[in-house]
Amino acid sequence: MKSVEPQSRMPTAKFGLYLILLILALVLAVFIGVFGLIDKARAAATIISIMTTLFIVSSVELVPELARRLAERSRAAKFARFFGRAAVEGEVRLVFAHRQLRALSDPWITHYRVPEIEGSRPIPEGVNAWLAAQDIRAAVYLANTFSKFNDRDFKIIHDKDIDSDDFDYCAVSIGLGFNGFTHRLATLCANRLFRIEWGDSIKATFTEKTDNFELGSDHVPIPPPPNGEDYCIVARVVPTTAPGRPKRVCFVCAGRTAAGTAAAGFFLANHWLKLLELYDVHDKSLDTESMAAVVRHVCDDSGAELPSTAELVCQDDKAVICCWARVPGVE
Repeated sequence: MKSVEPQSRMPTAKFGLYLILLILALVLAVFIGVFGLIDKARAAATIISIMTTLFIVSSVELVPELARRLAERSRAAKFARFFGRAAVEGEVRLVFAHRQLRALSDPWITHYRVPEIEGSRPIPEGVNAWLAAQDIRAAVYLANTFSKFNDRDFKIIHDKDIDSDDFDYCAVSIGLGFNGFTHRLATLCANRLFRIEWGDSIKATFTEKTDNFELGSDHVPIPPPPNGEDYCIVARVVPTTAPGRPKRVCFVCAGRTAAGTAAAGFFLANHWLKLLELYDVHDKSLDTESMAAVVRHVCDDSGAELPSTAELVCQDDKAVICCWARVPGVE
């Protein structure tokens, strides 16, 4: 499914003007019929000429505008179904990993304490600044998309602030193993949707321990990424929603590398309709089923990052590699 961005809306004043012209044309048409001017050639010709002009002028502008507005409403309805009513009616949270600058010898102290492996603590691959620019890019992509359907403010929070919070809103976790909220969303499905792994990078050029992911409790096989590409994950997690509250849905945008996180955010922001289509293809319920899909993107050893290249990964060029699970208690 090709994702088409909606065009800008016609200004309200202009739309109102053309609507008035169309109504005036309809009034003239009724006037001709009621007063029988169709038999009075001169008067009829003048009024019909004016009426026809109004019809042409208003219809040329109104027909495509009305079609666009109908398409926009349809897209907005799909957005609310996929992201949940809470994403439309409430404030959306973008959740980042909380880091603290402590000893210079260990600058990657995060709120989520990652496990030590062979006497060393894993570090995020591809992050070369204290605040990962790729995380910010992912957040900007998402905020731009959400703002088209939600006029409320966005909240930027850390994983430590949502650790024990019984959140009642739509939230997007940005980042993989170093973000505690990503771990929390994984455990909501008892790691049956995706799980975070620690160990060696799949790239020989990165010699430190780092984070990775697997799909499903049965370890869904993921083929090695092609040269010059890497993988990231986009997950849609459906937790329980309190009775009487807008439906809430949470998301994970996380790369195996920093560039992958930016690509995951870009994909969710710009190609969420493709993820929605997977629900139809697999006949899954948006209200109960959580889903995780693997996305590939260009990221070579030279440091090139092209989030716009993100696309779903298919097994043998056929079925999209994705996994389904249900949060206990969701019915």
